[in-house]
Amino acid sequence: MKPLLSWIRILLILCVFIPSISKSQTSFQSTTLGEIDTPIKNIMILHLGEDYDIRKTMEGEITYWLSKFKFSAAQSYRYFNHQRIPIKENIIKVLKENDFDGILTTAFVTIESKERYENPQAAYNLSPNSPTFYNFLDSYQNKYSTGYTIQENAFVIDTKLFKSDDEKVLYQTTTETFQPQSLDRAIEDFSKSIARDIKKNKLLEKK
Repeated sequence: MKPLLSWIRILLILCVFIPSISKSQTSFQSTTLGEIDTPIKNIMILHLGEDYDIRKTMEGEITYWLSKFKFSAAQSYRYFNHQRIPIKENIIKVLKENDFDGILTTAFVTIESKERYENPQAAYNLSPNSPTFYNFLDSYQNKYSTGYTIQENAFVIDTKLFKSDDEKVLYQTTTETFQPQSLDRAIEDFSKSIARDIKKNKLLEKK
């Protein structure tokens, strides 16, 4: 019975630990805040990108996470031509007609491919009681480079929050989402982080 309980404990630990290893991370490289003289209550989300599917995914994710914090937001693709980024005149018209007092824009600055050197030595030292072969391999690694290089992606995104009436910038930040499993995962992680940062900085008024 005890061995079974031990295996259950190990499986529970792995279920918690392994997802945290594979999860992508979004970090804030730089953030600038402006003065908010009147509360921002209702914003439109606009992703500046020609690919409609990415626009839809990005705007949908950000709107979803902002709504989780009780903020009022709507995707731009609901109001504009799906194939192109809307022109300024049309944006102004939609903002006024739908009482949007703010607009949040996102744009990919770059999608970088980074290399990281991985030394497998640590993977062999699982316990002080490693078999003799692993001890031999460790000593071999001290003499020769047996590591390897892996490719990892980093998605850098510029985000700005403007007031609708005077186009004043209330919030600007550059983020990097590192090592996501996919573009969709990068967008999800980024959107969640941005929504939390907007809440933390008290940029929007709740519904």
